[in-house]
Amino acid sequence: MPDLEGPIQDGSSGFSVTVERDTRGVRVRVVGELDLASVPELNSVLETLKDDGYGRLLLDLDGVEFIDSSGLSAIIHAHDSADRSGHPLTIRCSAPQVQKLFELTGMLDYFTFE
Repeated sequence: MPDLEGPIQDGSSGFSVTVERDTRGVRVRVVGELDLASVPELNSVLETLKDDGYGRLLLDLDGVEFIDSSGLSAIIHAHDSADRSGHPLTIRCSAPQVQKLFELTGMLDYFTFE
């Protein structure tokens, strides 16, 4: 498995994904815009972590400024994949515009938020 510690960045857009491990599991911190251009990077990281045996996956979206439908789809896919693996996925999200997306799409009850 490749070393995912530290940020994986797309310098042109300011998008980055950082993976941090602790005793509870894995935290994936996303910064920037989660859209059609950046979703493949997030998916790549999440796919690599899928068989890692983490206890809990925290998807930290505090640094996300915008999510489009492809970003929401990637989060739903990550949630479903984690569910099938028996590992809970929790979302941290404090940005009002991102919280509003979850609210408008009816996803507040679908995901677990911290």
